[in-house]
Parts: sequence; structure tokens; C-alpha cells
Amino acid sequence: MKSNAKKIIILIILGMSFVFLPNIKLDFKVEQTTFNNLKSSSGYPGKMIDALMTYNTTYSGNWTWAVNQPWCYGQGTWQEPYIIENVTVDCGGTGSGIIINNSKNDHFIIRNCTVYNSGSEWSDAGIKLENTQNGTISGNTANNNFVGIYLLYDCDNNTISGNTANNNNWGIIFTAMHAGTCDNNTLSGNTASNNDYDGISLSFSKDNIISGNTANENNEVGISLYSECNDNKFSGNVVSDTLIGIYLVDFCDNNTISGNLVSDTLIGIYLELNCDNNTIESNTINTNDLGVRLDQSDYNNISDNILTDNGWCIYEFECIGNIIENNYCSNSTLQLPIYQWYCHRCRRT
Repeated sequence: MKSNAKKIIILIILGMSFVFLPNIKLDFKVEQTTFNNLKSSSGYPGKMIDALMTYNTTYSGNWTWAVNQPWCYGQGTWQEPYIIENVTVDCGGTGSGIIINNSKNDHFIIRNCTVYNSGSEWSDAGIKLENTQNGTISGNTANNNFVGIYLLYDCDNNTISGNTANNNNWGIIFTAMHAGTCDNNTLSGNTASNNDYDGISLSFSKDNIISGNTANENNEVGISLYSECNDNKFSGNVVSDTLIGIYLVDFCDNNTISGNLVSDTLIGIYLELNCDNNTIESNTINTNDLGVRLDQSDYNNISDNILTDNGWCIYEFECIGNIIENNYCSNSTLQLPIYQWYCHRCRRT
């Protein structure tokens, strides 16, 4: 198992790197691009005759430039956003596939695209947004990349829905540092499985909604929050067959984890190192070695969860003021299903 400390250092380096990026207007990159069975629309009237177009360099410009390319159309308004759709991108083992950078005022959609074979550097991804707002990434497949879908510093008010991000190093990442956090995004209905590290991961991000996603089958961690992720809401996610199901570490406060299904992990839900005032309620947590674990995390509320066929149902270590109440714990394989060690003012019923 790769160390948690190593992963946190990598994510912090990713965030800090963007503080020093130049202030360019807008970047697009589309390499070895195949247009497959494009939908009829105002921009694409039927199937395109030119089936294959290859771009060997990075194209820079603004949306006015982009909309004149064969892979983009629209007006950039809420009613008629710019749309990039039905594109297959082979990154050729270097760089990223589709990049939107420094787009703050226009609305856009990336949908039904397939992006694969990105580079292996920390900044490489299938689909990448940087310093960008008002985007929708929907129904895409981003497999076999360093990161499948990447939102980097100051990416706010975006919707990431119905995508598949499998067989990457990381499936879907939101990350930032002091250049600006990734806030008020919606991440719903995505599948992120068989990734080397985390299926879905956020760091330095707040007020995001993470709902209805599936993160299972051999991710190291299903869904994670690292370092100062506050006021996020998890609901209706399905996580299974990972080492850790849902993981909060290092000053992640005031998050709500409710109505999720977590099963077949070493640790179902894990709060570690100063993750305080979080709510873990009404989750179904089954067949894990340990259902819920809290290490050095205080004043959390763990209530109304169903914990069945776990080793320990709930385990606390060096915590203060946590409330554990109205949980249903059955078929625990250990003699003490709820275990508290060096805890103070913790209440359980």
C-alpha cells in the first residue's frame, strides 16, 4: 500500500505549482483527433466528411478563435454555450488532451469525447480545466491517463457529470493551493474505478457537491479529501473493493457524508489528523475490516448509520468530543464493536 504521506505531498506539489503559471488567455490542445459520428446540430450538420484531423502543436487563443475550428461551435452564452463534442483524442503519450485555461465568463460544454494516452507528468490529464468557470464536462471517457479529469486552481461553478475515468493514476481530481481553491462545483454520476491511487480526490477545495458517483474495483482510495477541504457534501455515492472507502485527512472540517454505500474495504470511512466538526450520518457501511475510523479528529457527529458484518463498527483514537449515537451495528466480528482509545468527552449511545 502506497503511503498516505507520499500522496499528500504529491497533491500539495500539484497545487503549489499553479501559483507560478503565466496569465495567458485560453489554451486548447487537440492531438490526433478523430471526429466520430458527430451529432446533427447547428455546428455539425450530419457526419463530417473529413474523418481524421491531426494537430501537432498547442493552439492558443480565445473562444472566438476556437469556435472557428471544426471541433467547436456555439455562442458562449448560458442558452447557447460553446460545445466540443464527439471527439476522440489520442494524446500520444505526452501532454494533455483537451485543455481549457483562464476561461471565466463564457459557458461551455465538453461532452461525449474520448481522451486517452496522456503524458505521465504531474500536470498531464485527459481533460483539464485551469482557472476556469461555468463549464460542463459530461458523458466523456477519460482512461489510461495520468489523471482522467483534472480541475486545477480557482475552478469554480463547474459541473462534472456522467463521465468514466478508469485505469488512470488518479480518476478525477480537484486541486488548488493559495492561488484559489476549487469551489461550488458539482461532481455527480461519474464512474472512477481501477485507478492506481484515488478514484475521486479533492484538495484545498470547499462547498462542492459529490453525489451519486461510483468509485470501486481496486482504487487505493475511493473518494478522498486532502488538506483544508471544508463544507463539502457527499451523498449517494457507492464505494467498494478499495483499501479505504471515503477518506478525509489533514484539516478537513464541516463536511457532510450522508447516504453513501461503502463496502468491502479495509476502512470504510476514515477521518485522520484534525478533521473536525464533520457529520457522518445515514450511511450503509458493510463487510469492511473497520467500518468508521477517527484518528485525532474532534467534535464529529456519527449517527444513524447501518454497520453490518464489519470487524470493528467504529474505532476512535485520541479524539475529543465526538458524538456517536443511534447507529445500528450488527454481526461485528470483534468483541468490542465500538472501540475508543485515549478519547476525551466523547459520547456514545
